[in-house]
Amino acid sequence: MKLKICKLCTLVSGSWLLIQIGITTGILISNNWTLLAGILMGGSVVGIAYQRSSLVWKWMVVLIGMPLAYIFLTHISPLVVAMEIVILLILASFLFVERGGGGLSERGREIEERLKNCC
Repeated sequence: MKLKICKLCTLVSGSWLLIQIGITTGILISNNWTLLAGILMGGSVVGIAYQRSSLVWKWMVVLIGMPLAYIFLTHISPLVVAMEIVILLILASFLFVERGGGGLSERGREIEERLKNCC
């Protein structure tokens, strides 16, 4: 099992999570930071949508993710931030964890590697 996560994805999602934690703890004033958190959350939704090439996947992620991001943003609380972290961890394990070769033989792995590097 290998973790291949985009550094930009980590930076963007980490930024809006930290902003929301700052808002819930009172360190950041909500009016000044909510717009930035919303923009970054929208970027995360689009980034998740583009992790798969399927058009159905992209539409599904955007149609579910954007309203969900809005709902989370308008109801910022420690519980919502915890839910966001759990959702992000589930998505990261689904999208960024590279599973084993599926029981391929050594010859099968060689062919797979050649196909990956052919273009």
